[in-house]
Amino acid sequence: MVQDLLGSEVVVGFRPEDAEVRNDGELEGTVKLIEIVEDRKMLHIKINENEVKVFVDLLAPFVEGQKVRIKVNPSKLHIFEKKTGRKLVKEVVFK
Repeated sequence: MVQDLLGSEVVVGFRPEDAEVRNDGELEGTVKLIEIVEDRKMLHIKINENEVKVFVDLLAPFVEGQKVRIKVNPSKLHIFEKKTGRKLVKEVVFK
């Protein structure tokens, strides 16, 4: 299977609850929209040409246009083959 995927494009995704806004985050983006979702806020963050969503505390003082950094739990990443949409791995393990 791995040999078949060499050179293939992949899409990496994560759920909003599997990321945090943190100063030491690997990804930097701009808050484009803030939604209230039940008892928390969902930040819509633009990173390059992509938009990701991250949940934060309802009282967290974020504003639209603010630059933020996010950190994603690597064990919660989802990796898909771009061409087919097929999920490639069940679990990502980082050592």
